Amino acid sequence: MIRRPPRSTPLYSSAASDVYKRQVHGKDHKAAHEFFAKSYRKGNINASYQLFLLCSKAPEYLDVRKAYRYLRRCELFGMPCHQELNEYFKAHLSELKDFDESWKEWPDESIVNIHEAEMVDVTKKFVDAKKTDTLYKRPSEPFIDNNGNWFLTMQAKSFVKEIVHYPWEDFLVCLKEELLPIFSSVGLLILENWRVLTKAKAKDTKRKQEAIEKAMEFINIYISEGMEELMRKFKRYKKKEGKVELKPRIRYFYMDYIHPSYFKTAEKEEIACNYCKKPQGTTKLDMCSACKKVYYCSKDCQVKDWKSGHKTQCPLLKETT
Repeated sequence: MIRRPPRSTPLYSSAASDVYKRQVHGKDHKAAHEFFAKSYRKGNINASYQLFLLCSKAPEYLDVRKAYRYLRRCELFGMPCHQELNEYFKAHLSELKDFDESWKEWPDESIVNIHEAEMVDVTKKFVDAKKTDTLYKRPSEPFIDNNGNWFLTMQAKSFVKEIVHYPWEDFLVCLKEELLPIFSSVGLLILENWRVLTKAKAKDTKRKQEAIEKAMEFINIYISEGMEELMRKFKRYKKKEGKVELKPRIRYFYMDYIHPSYFKTAEKEEIACNYCKKPQGTTKLDMCSACKKVYYCSKDCQVKDWKSGHKTQCPLLKETT
């Protein structure tokens, strides 16, 4: 069984990238490109934006199509930059209008409008997904803002490349310790956009596409049916698969990388009944004795909430106490 390692700052994290930008980016383009290329391959979407800057401004790396591809990936993976993306696309239309084969039949003005509409649609989907995760207070909530996109995209990469192939007991540990934020509407959208990108690339293997689809299936089950149903179906899938499984490991404990400002906001939130949402002050609220994370105004509300979902959430909340 895997164990959680001590906290360490990941080499390709947002913080490491920020330090590297200040020290190297403007002085040594080659070193900067090597660093951000490694970070990009690990799944860090912040590095994708830095590579866009290098490919659009650094003389030795100028490449319009590469720059556009890096910036487009930022938008597809949840970093809002559609205005900058549309402006870059419009400024280099002559070189990019054949980027999508379906655009070839359209006049230039129509291509610009179609491109803008597509990117606005992507942004709207992420806004809706973020609202859903915030409403249900899913673990992705702290990473939605505060420059946390890099962590979700790195999770997606790790999930598809390795963790989806772990034995089911170790998958459960990784889910609680590392993966939980990606099990959300935002995480599902990141994987969906990644799946579309892999279908467009001939070099991506069928196994990789299947791994993305399997990861999406797990997230859908978790969101709609809960943890118990996810683990029941996952165990059955692992027995059926019968493949050599990877040696499990946890890279980053996700609670260590929540931005401190989130906790300040969370502390100010008004405590309310977890079922009927009656606020503290209007009635006495009692804490759940197991997870010590949620409150109830009555025994009746506690029983109803247990049946409607807290039964599966309680053990997970207890782990983070």
